[in-house]
Amino acid sequence: MTEDLDTLLACASLREDLGSLLLYDAAPALLATVADAWRSKVSDVLGQTVRVVRLGAWTTEEDLWGLSGSLPSPWGMPGLIDDEVPRLVVLGDMTTLSLAGLRACVTLMGAEVASVEREGQSRTFRPRCWWLASCALDDVGQVSPHVLDRFALRVRAPALELDRVNVLRRMVGGASSEEVTVESSLRWVMAARVETRVSSDALTEAVARLPSVPGAGLRGQISLVRMACALARLQHVAKEWQLAPRVDVLVAHVREAARLLQFSGRETDTALEARITESTPVCPEHSHAPAPVAAEAPASPSSAAERTVVPEPAERIMAGSHSAVVMKAAVTSPAEPQAGAALSPLELERTTPIQREQAPLRLPSFRAGSRSATGRGVILGGRPATELRDLSILRTLLAAAPYQRMRQNRVGGSVQNRLLLSREDLRSYRRAPVAQHLLMLVLDFTCMESADWQAALRPYLAEAYIERAQVCIIQLGVAEDELRARRVLARNLLAPSVAQALEASPGCATPLADGLDLAAATLRRMLQVGRNAAHRARLVVFTDGRGNVPLKASRMGMMPKAVGLEGVEDSLHVASQFRGMRQVRAVLLKPPLNALAELPLRLADVLRADVVEVRPP
Repeated sequence: MTEDLDTLLACASLREDLGSLLLYDAAPALLATVADAWRSKVSDVLGQTVRVVRLGAWTTEEDLWGLSGSLPSPWGMPGLIDDEVPRLVVLGDMTTLSLAGLRACVTLMGAEVASVEREGQSRTFRPRCWWLASCALDDVGQVSPHVLDRFALRVRAPALELDRVNVLRRMVGGASSEEVTVESSLRWVMAARVETRVSSDALTEAVARLPSVPGAGLRGQISLVRMACALARLQHVAKEWQLAPRVDVLVAHVREAARLLQFSGRETDTALEARITESTPVCPEHSHAPAPVAAEAPASPSSAAERTVVPEPAERIMAGSHSAVVMKAAVTSPAEPQAGAALSPLELERTTPIQREQAPLRLPSFRAGSRSATGRGVILGGRPATELRDLSILRTLLAAAPYQRMRQNRVGGSVQNRLLLSREDLRSYRRAPVAQHLLMLVLDFTCMESADWQAALRPYLAEAYIERAQVCIIQLGVAEDELRARRVLARNLLAPSVAQALEASPGCATPLADGLDLAAATLRRMLQVGRNAAHRARLVVFTDGRGNVPLKASRMGMMPKAVGLEGVEDSLHVASQFRGMRQVRAVLLKPPLNALAELPLRLADVLRADVVEVRPP
C-alpha cells in the first residue's frame, strides 16, 4: 500500500466516525490487502480481535440479523451484524450489493444505536463496524448518492504493489516481516485518548476547501474536520510520549486532510500557511529518543524559484503492524502534472450522469413463451414466490425455520424431526432484468446539420427508456473514421457511452453500406445467439441515402479514385438482408433534401421501413 492509504487507514482506525472507506477502481487483490491491514490496525487500537464480515449480492435479511429466539437451538444461526463485537464489513462492489446490504449501509453507518425487531427477535445494541467497499468510477452513476454520502472516506485506489514475500509468509502460516511491539500498541492507545481542539482558522479552511453545494449535506465538511483531528493526534503521539491536555488542530492539518481525501479545493495561500511543528521520525520498534535528521542539500536559486512548497503530507505515523509515520514537507514543481488537475472523486460523483432508473413510468413489456425472460438473468437475491418456478430451496428453508417450533407444537409430537413448510415460506430468486428489446440506431452524421434529428429521435429514445431496451448505435461519417462505420453497444439508454456517441464530430464521407452490413450482423447475433437474446428490435435509420463509400473500400480501408453509384448500389444490396428479420421493425428518418431526394425512398423500400420526414432545424 501507499503511504497516503496507510495514513487514511490509521485515521479511520482512531475514529469510529471515519470508519467507512470507499475505494474507487480498486483491484480485488488490493481490497484484500487493505482489509487485512485495516483489521490489524483496528485490533491494535481496541486491544481485541476484529471479525471480518463479507456482504454481497447474496446477502439477505436473515444473513444480517440471524435466526434465533423462535428456533430450536440446533437450527439457530447467528447474524453477521447482530451484536457489539467489532467487525470489519467488506462490501465488495457497491453496484452489485443486495438490497438488504444497502439498507444495512444506510442504517448502520455512523449510527450509535441499532435496534432489531423481527420475528422472535427484539434487541438493541451499539454497532461497532468499520466498512470497506469498492466501486468503479465509470459505474458511480449506478449507486445512489444517498448511499455514497454515507462513506466518510471516498478516494481513488492507488496502483497495486503486492508484497509477494509477506503474502507467501501468511499463506504458509508464518508471521509478517513487520513485528507488532508493545510500544507500538501503547502508541495506538495513547493516540485514541488524545483530545483535540479545532481552531477557527482550521474551520474556515475546511469550508473553503469543500464549499457547500445545493442539495448536498455537510457530511463531507464534517469528515474533513474529523480527518484533520485524527492527523493532529497522530502527529502528537509520534512526537510526545505523554498525553497533552489538548492538541490544537491547525490549518495545515486541514490542508493535509484535504490532500489525503483528494479534495481539489482552492489553491494554498502561502502567506496564510500555518506550519505544523517540525517533528522527527519515531519508530516504535526502537527507542523513543529523537532520531537524527539528515541535512537537506542546498537548492540552487533557479530551482528554488521554480518550486513551490505545499502543505506537509502525512507519512505513516502509527506503527501498528507497520512502520512509523512522520510529517514531512513535499516539494513539487508547477510544471509537473498535479493530482489535483484531474477531477476529484467527489466532483465525479456530482457530475456523473445518473445511470439508474428514476421512477419509471411503467414496467417494460415482456413476451411470454418458450423464450421467456423468467429465470434467465443473474441472481441478485430472493423474494416471496408467486409461482412454482425458479424456486430457491435454501431461502425457502430459511424462511420456514423461525416458525418450526410453533408449527410442531400445533401439529403434535409425531413430526418432531421433520421440517414443516407452508405456502408463505416459498421463495424464488430475484434476478437482474434481461433486456428483451433492442434499439438499433444507424446515424449519418454528415447530414445532421440540415435536419432537426434530435427531435426526430426523441420518441424512439423515450420508448427505449421505458422498455429498458439495449441500445446499439452505428455511426456513419464520423471524423475519427470516415471510411468505416463504428458501433457503440450499451446496456440501456442511461449508459454514458450513448450520449458520447450522439455527440461525435461529422466527417466528409458516408460508408452507408458498411454501416448497414454492421447493423445486420449485430441484429442477427443479438436476436438469435445466447440465453439473453432480445425478442424485438427497432431499427431507426437516419440518412440522406448518399452512400459514397463502396463496401469494398470500407473493408480495405482505401478509397478508390472513382466511385460513381457503387456505394449506393452496395447499400441497397446490403439492406435486402433485413427483409427476413421478422422481429425487426424499421423506420427511416428522411432529412430535407434539395437534390437526389429519391435515394432515401429507395432505401426505405428495400428495408420495408416506414418513412418519417424530418423538419429543418
